[in-house]
Amino acid sequence: IVVASGRAQVPDFSLFKPFLVNLEVSFASAKPNVRITTNVQLDQKTSQTTLSDFVLRTDLAQLDLSQIKAITPALAQASLPVSLSGQLAVEAERVQVSPQGLQDLKAKITISDGGLKLKELPVPATGLKRAATADITAINVSELVLNLGSGTVKATAEIKDYVKPTAALTAKADVSGVGIADVTDVSKLPLNVTGKINGGVVLSGTGLAPDELMRTLKGQGQVNITEGVIDNFRIFQA
Repeated sequence: IVVASGRAQVPDFSLFKPFLVNLEVSFASAKPNVRITTNVQLDQKTSQTTLSDFVLRTDLAQLDLSQIKAITPALAQASLPVSLSGQLAVEAERVQVSPQGLQDLKAKITISDGGLKLKELPVPATGLKRAATADITAINVSELVLNLGSGTVKATAEIKDYVKPTAALTAKADVSGVGIADVTDVSKLPLNVTGKINGGVVLSGTGLAPDELMRTLKGQGQVNITEGVIDNFRIFQA
């Protein structure tokens, strides 16, 4: 993890008992944007470090997404949002790390009041909410909800073995009442198209890097268009 700058408060450091740590750091941001509070226990015999009552909070709007690409090689070729907002919180009862890697984890991840703008979509997504849990074997997204124009997208997902190159994703998404104009620039079409998109899709894939995941992604789904209207066919446009 690349941290540009930060400061730590450790009022009562100890090699033998848990001690409190408060961190404020800059991650992909020109100013401090990540705040962490946790109790730390060092085990000199096993070289393990245990974090308890871990809390991380950040405002996603303070992330510089261009820096994210620069410091995360796996995302270098990925299509990231144009803009991102929302309050991210990670709360973990216990995180245990050894020289061999992550040994134990039990965490809850939430995003509230979120939004994002994708260059592929003519309208931004708003009202983003996400609730997920994570342990040493899997991340489970029990709720992901966002408003897209006049409609709603709801999704659930599970990522198994997410610390390994063979990470496996399964996801399910349902779309309700999203306007055709919310997902495509209808002004570039040779006719006027209106309607509401409803449907669902189930996806699965493997790999940690976005490009690898896209190569292995497969799924099936069904889409229905209601209130559909096509008129004013235009052969020539000014």
